[in-house]
Amino acid sequence: MALILNIDTSSPVCSVCISDRGQVVAHRDDLTGNQHASLLAILVQDTLHEAGVTARDLSAVALSSGPGSYTGLRIGTSLAKGLCYGLGLPLIGIPTLMGLACQMTATMTDAAAVYVPMIDARRDDAYIAVYDGDLKVLEKDAFVTVDIHLFDRLLRLYDSNIYFGGTASHKMINLFSNNKFGTIIENVKCIASNISMLSYEHYQRKIFSDLTYFEPFYLKEFEGRIKTK
Repeated sequence: MALILNIDTSSPVCSVCISDRGQVVAHRDDLTGNQHASLLAILVQDTLHEAGVTARDLSAVALSSGPGSYTGLRIGTSLAKGLCYGLGLPLIGIPTLMGLACQMTATMTDAAAVYVPMIDARRDDAYIAVYDGDLKVLEKDAFVTVDIHLFDRLLRLYDSNIYFGGTASHKMINLFSNNKFGTIIENVKCIASNISMLSYEHYQRKIFSDLTYFEPFYLKEFEGRIKTK
């Protein structure tokens, strides 16, 4: 067995799953939004119970490592590192956008397509990357403004079918609604099951993160909000 606890707190969804050799055997996805601090440990306990295992049965802990919610990523990282330190387990970091791309490619059969996972970064901004159907990186993670300039650049670079998915994909709709370019894959969420196969591949190849120095990949500096009455 290769039991891996997968955690994704990069978005408002708080999500964990237990996978065995990449296959999900138990999961919990809380969609109520931004309750990671109070829910994450409970979800981990519930998922372990559903899988019929204890934390000591785990082979590794995997984390969706960003970009995404600054606070959410820190909460997930703290719990993951705590478990790894306490149980002597390796930590596996998987880029959040790669996890989204993995979910997207699993739903499509177009081998020639290009996939653009997108995470909402407030206002008209997003975190994006570009992958082919084999999850080869065509463009690394980037922080962008979703506007006509982004649309024109993608249209110029990729003449194959292009698919958008994730929490910011809706921002593209108005840009290509009158063009035969781009398709939205609905219901692509940041959830732990996205990274289960990827974390198993890392585990097999012993690609582990340094527990001492690991930090989430924020990509963009944290911006606090000033509350107004």
